[in-house]
Amino acid sequence: MSWIDEILDRALENVKKYLKEKDKPLKRYKKRVKNRNILYKKRMKLGRVKRKVRGGNHGGK
Repeated sequence: MSWIDEILDRALENVKKYLKEKDKPLKRYKKRVKNRNILYKKRMKLGRVKRKVRGGNHGGK
């Protein structure tokens, strides 16, 4: 039974490594977006940025 356990352990390690590598770009993207949002909020408080009005009906008839 021990050789089956070794094979299963190796397979489990490979899956863990694959999932970890796959997750790296997503974490990097989330950090970048979070940082961008924080910087945007700070600029809004200082009045350096005006919100862009996009599309739709803006109070007109």
